[in-house]
Amino acid sequence: MSNKYFNDRAYGFIPFLNCLGKGALISINFDDIRTLMKDSNSITYAIGLGDGEAKGSRAGEMAVRLLGSGEKYKGMLFYVTGGDDLSLYEVNEAAEQIYNICENDADIIFGAKIDNNYRGKIRIDVLGAN
Repeated sequence: MSNKYFNDRAYGFIPFLNCLGKGALISINFDDIRTLMKDSNSITYAIGLGDGEAKGSRAGEMAVRLLGSGEKYKGMLFYVTGGDDLSLYEVNEAAEQIYNICENDADIIFGAKIDNNYRGKIRIDVLGAN
């Protein structure tokens, strides 16, 4: 796959680029995005935000709703950002929402980052591949 092809397809996901780079607990990079895009016909991007009780579940639900597809995804890349109060339980809440819209054999790539601007909140960035 040529870089021009990749760059042309990835242009619409510029907001997702804040998930790449340093400071991640679990990092993702362009190779992860390229893997997701390799055999896909379409890629959909969504952001979910949650706060308060069950914030992980709320963020996941919002992202799933914004993806808007009634079909199951062949691949999914999701990236969770939260403050230093982010718990593994909350990350799991968000992940469960994502898993529910994926095929059983879907390729799922995950990343996470602590950003204290999100203290008390969770953001989940999602790329879904069909």
